[in-house]
Amino acid sequence: AAVARPAAHPAPRKVAQPTGPTKPYLVYDSVTPSSLPSGQPAAVYADGAYAASSSQVAGHHSVLWIDTNGSDPNANVLDVEPGDATPAGAATWVAAHLAKQPHSVAIVYTMRSDWSAVQDAIGGLPSWEQGHVRYWIADPTGVPHVVPGSAATQWYWGSSFDESTANPNFAQ
Repeated sequence: AAVARPAAHPAPRKVAQPTGPTKPYLVYDSVTPSSLPSGQPAAVYADGAYAASSSQVAGHHSVLWIDTNGSDPNANVLDVEPGDATPAGAATWVAAHLAKQPHSVAIVYTMRSDWSAVQDAIGGLPSWEQGHVRYWIADPTGVPHVVPGSAATQWYWGSSFDESTANPNFAQ
């Protein structure tokens, strides 16, 4: 059974930048927020079967909220993978997200194999909207890296949490 999403999650917060403005940093995500390393940048689900509450991520200095189906333009990230939002739906979500928050970025998470389909869909948006999109690409090699052209790469899939390396422009 689907877990009900809290009535409202806090306004999206920007991920804090590392000390050096050009230094990549780690982001941790999980379907179990209690397993995330304390005090680290985190990503959790805003809706769907693994929806988190604000209280579950209270110890994290920055949190990205992930929309699984394209229905929450207040979330920071859209999850585009089988069973979640579609590549075609990514453009609709980006437009809705930026209509509500025109000075933010719209982060789209997808697998490397679907990235070109997502880019094709988003390529139909006005150029200013395209300029506010950041790609978070799943490429689980087990070795820290950022796929060229993306803003972040999820390179480790663990039993408790996943790890991604993010460039400083990832969430801003």
